[in-house]
Amino acid sequence: MATATRASDGRRDGPASARGGGGGAPRAGAAPAYLDDDEGGSAPGPEADSDSDDASSTTSSSSSWDFEREAHEAQLQWDESVRQLQALVNLVAVPWVSRYFGRKWAYSLFERYLDIGLGKRFWLGPLAQYAPVAWR
Repeated sequence: MATATRASDGRRDGPASARGGGGGAPRAGAAPAYLDDDEGGSAPGPEADSDSDDASSTTSSSSSWDFEREAHEAQLQWDESVRQLQALVNLVAVPWVSRYFGRKWAYSLFERYLDIGLGKRFWLGPLAQYAPVAWR
C-alpha cells in the first residue's frame, strides 16, 4: 500500500495510522482514526464533506449538546437533593417539632388542671363567667 501525505497537517496516512498510530502512543492533538476523512477505510462522519465553517458549527453544536447534557445532569442532581431534603424534613424535623409542641401543650394543660381543676372553668377559661347559669 502506498502512503499518502495529507496537506492540512503533514501527517502521513497509512495502514498504521488508520489503526491508531501503530506501535507508539498517539501524538498530542492528533484526531482519533475514526475522525479522519480519508477515502480508504473508515465511514465518513458528519464532518467528512464539510469545510471549516461547517466544522465550527459542528463544534458549537456538540458544545451545546454538552451544555444540555450537563444541564440535564445538574437538574437530576437538584431533584435528588430536593427529595433527600424532603425525606429529612418528613422523617426528622416534623416528628421532632411535633413532639416538642405536643409536650409543651400537654405540660401547660397539666399545669392548668393543677391550678383550677377539671371544671367548666378548665374548658371555657375566662369565658366561664359568661356561660349560662345552667352550665355553672
